[in-house]
Amino acid sequence: MLELIASEKFVQSLIVIISLSVVYIIFNMIVKKMLNSKIRISKINHKKNKTIISLINNIVMYFLIAFGIITILGIYGFNTSSLIASLGIISAVVALAFQDTFKDLFAGIFNSPEFKEEMSKKIKEGFNKK
Repeated sequence: MLELIASEKFVQSLIVIISLSVVYIIFNMIVKKMLNSKIRISKINHKKNKTIISLINNIVMYFLIAFGIITILGIYGFNTSSLIASLGIISAVVALAFQDTFKDLFAGIFNSPEFKEEMSKKIKEGFNKK
């Protein structure tokens, strides 16, 4: 058991896990600060911010998990090139399958009354600054 913990591969795997965790925590803090500083917080914007932050963080988390698993498998000597190619094909299929869903999602966000009201306020403020 002690030999497993002291092995070089185990230490490298542990370093990969810790570094990816740190990257995720830093990315999480940056996204929260960017969204909260750019958008004035109202009840509607606060709900949108929470949703957007959650969505971005989940996407990044799953990407980092997949990257970590592939990296650790590479450390232990598995051939990861075929796995990476398979993930590329799967992501292309998923992107094509969800294309209409994403189109409807973004159309719903940009056609919402709150978004139109917010944009009209920004336009009026821009004209009034002269």
